[in-house]
Amino acid sequence: MSSMGCVTLHAVIDDNYVCPGFRLGVTQRAVECTSYPVGKGVSCATAVASLGHADRTAVIVLCGCADTGVYQSELDQKGFRLVRVVGGPEKTRRHVTIMDPTSFSAVTHVQVPGMLHPASLFDIDGPIYESVVEVAKNGAVIALSGSLPKGAPLDFYATLIHAINGAGGKAVLDTSGAALQAGIRAGPFAIKPNRAEAEELLGRPIGPGTVELARAALEILATHPVTWVLLSDGGDGLVVGGPSGIHHGLVELNDELTAGIVNDQGCGDSVVAAFVVAAAGGGPELSDPNRLVRSLLVAPTANLYTERPGELSAKHLALFEAGEIAVAVNTVDV
Repeated sequence: MSSMGCVTLHAVIDDNYVCPGFRLGVTQRAVECTSYPVGKGVSCATAVASLGHADRTAVIVLCGCADTGVYQSELDQKGFRLVRVVGGPEKTRRHVTIMDPTSFSAVTHVQVPGMLHPASLFDIDGPIYESVVEVAKNGAVIALSGSLPKGAPLDFYATLIHAINGAGGKAVLDTSGAALQAGIRAGPFAIKPNRAEAEELLGRPIGPGTVELARAALEILATHPVTWVLLSDGGDGLVVGGPSGIHHGLVELNDELTAGIVNDQGCGDSVVAAFVVAAAGGGPELSDPNRLVRSLLVAPTANLYTERPGELSAKHLALFEAGEIAVAVNTVDV
């Protein structure tokens, strides 16, 4: 099995408040408040750890200098092979998540703009680039997750992808906008856009339904130097395009399972984590589309039942293993 890496360049402290009966415009008291040092790459790494592969995974994080110890301690506790936390001069941004356990899927997210980092952090002799190259050696599969922070050049992911490819590794890119446009031209192994991000990448709307989403995945594969496209569509499932064709997967949740959903933050990151594990040789073979697509849906579904992004519910992983949660996988002819 190859080693793995998860990169977060836009870290965030997520303050989670549990407020039963939450309403706008009135003063309320939270019954619980928990702060999580996260970021999309951290959530991806957390999911990789939940899948049992922390000891083969390196985590690289860029955050505010005041929070480097928080991230280092938090990630060290999970047993990752390597943790490299780089501190910029500004504070780490903070987001707020408000969860109402009395209302179905009532989760409110408040996000803030990111911090400005000095351009020197993104030089090819800087700590981030050098850390990524070090991890990429010997064929590592590396997830590059999230938006780029202020101060980073828009083609920085492209620079990292060239470096990963040159070192013999594979890059999995999960970003959007200009960073995705530039990054995909560098030849990542895989990308994971959602419907809106795929529309922006293609410069056109994608029609409703699975077939139209599959056509979009096929178009991305035909017009860009990428091997795999993992195109997520929220509750309508996931389209996976690659050398084995185009496949669609959907998890079938009953009313009881639907009512038990806690938080949807980190689901996309969990898809990336499952793919990174598979590409590194720790999951189903990439040549087995049915098992691959199933694994890419099991992880984000298990993530729905925990408060922390990327943390997978062991109970729900076991329900999948026992066949008590159904996953439908179909080939899409386009």
